[in-house]
Amino acid sequence: MKLHRLRLKNFRGIAEREVEFADAGVTVVAGRNEAGKSSMVEALDTLLEVRASSKSAAVKALSPSGQDVGTEVEAEISSGGWHFTYFKRFNRSVATELTVHAPEPEQHTGRDAEARAAELLSGTMDLALFRAVRLMQSDDPELVAATGSAALTKALDRAVGAAEVADGDAEELLAAVTAEYCRYFTEKAGRPTGELAAAQQRVAAAHEDYAARARGIEAVARDAEALEAALSRKVELARTAELRRVDAARVDDRLAAAEAALVAYESAQKSLQLAAATAALAERDVDDRVSRRSRLTSLRQRESDAVHRRDTSTTNADAAASAAVAAEVELAAARAEADAQLAAATQSRQRQLDEARKALADNNVDSAVLAGARKLARDLATDTARWEAAAASFSVEALGDRVVTVDGRPVTDAQFRTGAGESVVEVDGVARVTITAGADTEELARTVESLSAQAADVCATHRLATLDDAQARADERAELTRRIARLTGELEAPGPVEGAAAVAAAERRVAAQRSAERENRAAAQTSAAELHRINVDVDELCGQIASADTELTDEQAHLTQEEARRAKAVAQRAVAAARAELEVLAVADLERQRATLRDELAKLDRQIAATEREIVTTSTRIEVCRTDNRLDELNDAAAELADAEHALSRVTERAAAAQLLFVTLRAKRQESHARYADPFRTRLEELSAPLFGAGVRFAVDDDLTITSRTVDGVTVPYESLSGGAREQLGLVARLACAMLVDEADGVPVIIDDALGNSDTARTETMADVLTQAGKHSQVIVLTCVPERYAHVDAASKVAV
Repeated sequence: MKLHRLRLKNFRGIAEREVEFADAGVTVVAGRNEAGKSSMVEALDTLLEVRASSKSAAVKALSPSGQDVGTEVEAEISSGGWHFTYFKRFNRSVATELTVHAPEPEQHTGRDAEARAAELLSGTMDLALFRAVRLMQSDDPELVAATGSAALTKALDRAVGAAEVADGDAEELLAAVTAEYCRYFTEKAGRPTGELAAAQQRVAAAHEDYAARARGIEAVARDAEALEAALSRKVELARTAELRRVDAARVDDRLAAAEAALVAYESAQKSLQLAAATAALAERDVDDRVSRRSRLTSLRQRESDAVHRRDTSTTNADAAASAAVAAEVELAAARAEADAQLAAATQSRQRQLDEARKALADNNVDSAVLAGARKLARDLATDTARWEAAAASFSVEALGDRVVTVDGRPVTDAQFRTGAGESVVEVDGVARVTITAGADTEELARTVESLSAQAADVCATHRLATLDDAQARADERAELTRRIARLTGELEAPGPVEGAAAVAAAERRVAAQRSAERENRAAAQTSAAELHRINVDVDELCGQIASADTELTDEQAHLTQEEARRAKAVAQRAVAAARAELEVLAVADLERQRATLRDELAKLDRQIAATEREIVTTSTRIEVCRTDNRLDELNDAAAELADAEHALSRVTERAAAAQLLFVTLRAKRQESHARYADPFRTRLEELSAPLFGAGVRFAVDDDLTITSRTVDGVTVPYESLSGGAREQLGLVARLACAMLVDEADGVPVIIDDALGNSDTARTETMADVLTQAGKHSQVIVLTCVPERYAHVDAASKVAV
């Protein structure tokens, strides 16, 4: 099979794309991540394997997200001698079209197109090989399922010189033997099926039928024994029931004799209940009378106590009110004195605050001024010392009567210093001496003069005698600032004055007396309310006592109580006598016996009825068995069982022969397949030599699975190889399979973003391997890193 062209439209994220592939060699399809390269392989699988009318979730997921459009896939393929274009549209306006170009033109649509395409591909394309030689991103690099390929099997047969397969006789024989074997056993699991399973099922059914017939005959004998036992059980149950009825009659006679005593006992109980109720009423009446008298005495005492509490609370409240008035007078006087003291203190503080603010306004030597004065004094002292050290000094003395001047001023014997500019010493009419200072001394003199002028300005601005006075003036300003802050705070929140304590004491006395007055007034009100409630209760209780005395005096009530007690005692004795008589007659035991006998009779009646039903049912079954020819049916079942076992024996012999032949031929075939590893290993080692060295060797299982690699005498199991080495071997193994088969049976080798774990040197070497494989097979590489395949010779490059 060769894939010439693939076109996709509205397939997942691919709007529309058409890619042409080289018929031979390597085609590198390059695109960025998520460009839909892997989707092209999925699209080809969907075209070849899924009906266009499919409504599966996987097919619905092919449509672009958020678009209601049809998904189209079209491929141009050559397979065997056929060259055709196959098209399908999914999800929307579904359609299937097959156009055969060679050897003869054909046009098919719908189901006919799908059936014809399946027919062409199944007859010419090795799907197992197509799947085996593909290497996708998510695939395990290990080669699997390659031995299921008929094309590869034929190629390996040819490579090992299996002449017996060349003419197809062995294959036909194995197919015929397999078909015969499958008449009796499943091919994979070897379980009975077909004729063998049917014969075994017939024997099992015959066994079951015979056993059921035999059980039916045995059931008749068991029913006869059960009938006889049921008849005997019925007679015994009837005899027992009759004896229990006699016992019940005897108990009924004794209970009838005790009926009169029971009536007398019940009458005595009723008389006792009446006497007890009368005595209880009399007792309760006497208790109520005593309780009311006691409650009246208690209420009278509570009434006296409430009057005393009310009067005492009222007196105390009046006294507290008088004391509160006196305390309020004292409080007013104390507040007046405290207000006067506070006014005087406030006036004094305000005066001090004004004085401090005035003094602060006159003192402008703050921290910044102080810092500047200190620096100026240091600079002046330093530069003056430098100037004095560098300046020239001279002295002038007048020796005669003539006037001697220095810079125009007459002098006496004195010493001068030349600081800046020139100094002129002159004797009028006699001589003039000019003394000039050096350049450096002159500069220092000007600096000293400038600093002196600045010092004079600072002292004048801030009222300082000298710069040294700045510290004292700054300290004075800080103290004034603190004093102003303190006085301002005291004015805003003045502290307590001497009279505040007297005011607080007077306020506490007023509050205490008023609180005492309120508490006593409240207590007096509470006592008055309680006295009112007591008076109401006394009036109600006196009314109850008067009403009771009207009906019956206390003495009469006590007499009635005594009479009721005596009547109750008489009734109790009557009940005791009647109970004693009943106990002698044991009425309770007789009633229990009667209840027990009734329960036993009911149970016996149920057992007799059940036994009678069992007798009828068993008799019916026995009668039916006499007329339904069960013995004949048992004989027929035995004959069927014998015939089924004989038939199973014949089928088992044929099945055993077919099984022996199938196992023998398959073993021979497996022996032949075991030799397939040699040509595959040889081709694998040839392709791998550029990667791992000319001496590389591989161990390969019968199913073409690589188990180990040996390089320079060191053998490493396949699973212990690095990820890059396994990836490279997986790709080389697929190329080896593709190169072993006949070109007519070949399929495209599709590689999706492989060699991601390979270094640069191995990647370049793999390019040579792909070049060699491309000379024999069609190779399609999908990659987002086309640089990996830059060294593949004559590769066709397609950008997507």
